[in-house]
Amino acid sequence: LVAMSIILTSAVIVREKEIGTIEQLMVAPISRLELILGKTIPCFIIEITTLTVITPLAFILFDVPFQGSVVFFYATAIIFLITTSGVGMTISAFCKTQQQAVLTSFMFLQPSILLSGYAFPIENMPPVIQYVTYLNPLRYFITVVRGVFLKGTGWETLWPQVIPLLVMAIFYVGLASFFFKKRVD
Repeated sequence: LVAMSIILTSAVIVREKEIGTIEQLMVAPISRLELILGKTIPCFIIEITTLTVITPLAFILFDVPFQGSVVFFYATAIIFLITTSGVGMTISAFCKTQQQAVLTSFMFLQPSILLSGYAFPIENMPPVIQYVTYLNPLRYFITVVRGVFLKGTGWETLWPQVIPLLVMAIFYVGLASFFFKKRVD
């Protein structure tokens, strides 16, 4: 989900640069944020649809229990997807080709996955790396997913994971809007 979110979002915006239609969008009477949101909302819909398909598959095919609130899970997933879409949008602001966007996305994804606590417990990482993981949105989302799926925990327990995600979402969308140039390179 994280890979699709970052790669798809960055590639969609860079594609406009490659085929030259970004010029038409640049002269439209819209703000940078409106332009970015207009290009990423379809990606966001695809990501939510994917989440809606893969979540039931987790407990149908793999017998993973879903103990918590579906509403809390989706609310947190939406915040996470906004965060990762913001990362993708920020990447697209610096790339001129889709190939650059995809490769840059992978440069972000690989450490993000390794430092998320998904495969290796964060507690077993060196102290310096443990501090670096606080900058990783996937760290927080994985904790929420584990809490909701396996333990049935909700907002009252997992709010310390949601707040950093929300801050990162605002930061990355703002950063993308700031760096996205309202001009043709």
